[in-house]
Amino acid sequence: LEEISEQAKQLRSSGDAPAVYSPVFSLAKAGIDLARLAVENPDDIEALWKAFAKIERAMSKTETFLYRMQ
Repeated sequence: LEEISEQAKQLRSSGDAPAVYSPVFSLAKAGIDLARLAVENPDDIEALWKAFAKIERAMSKTETFLYRMQ
């Protein structure tokens, strides 16, 4: 997971990249962060909930973007 996390940190959308990259990359990073936290600190429920909340926000942003693209 550490290697995946490091690779995910490099995900960035540039000016000429498709607009969908930004919300989707944020969602991927948030998911990786939760997975890493679950492996490293499975008993830290408060931190797990905070990481889960990041996923929910990223999903919401992605959903809003996709609806706007229809």
